[in-house]
Amino acid sequence: MNDVHTIWHFDRTAALGRLDDDEGLLMEVMAQFVADAPAALAAIEAAIREGDGPALGDAAHALKGAAGYLAADDLCVAAQELEGFGRSGQTEAARDAWPRFSALANSMLSTLRATPPVA
Repeated sequence: MNDVHTIWHFDRTAALGRLDDDEGLLMEVMAQFVADAPAALAAIEAAIREGDGPALGDAAHALKGAAGYLAADDLCVAAQELEGFGRSGQTEAARDAWPRFSALANSMLSTLRATPPVA
């Protein structure tokens, strides 16, 4: 993981800006990400393990989109990298990138789980 930051700091203002300042929608997107991300991470890991580039590309693309709404730009970049590896069949490169990606995603999940809703 070298010098890569794996702690995600939630920028509520940036996330709200991406969702037209709709606090209710932000709460829905956060809850949906927390609900769906573990399965997406498992699908990405399985695709890497099985050398299934198309499945890797699809799963990474889906997670990238969801992370984008929450202003998780580092995770989006890492997901885009995995997506590219999947689309080009470079599953060995994806295997090398997985630890960083997984750490970023799990940091995001932990942060979102601990973020209280705004009243």
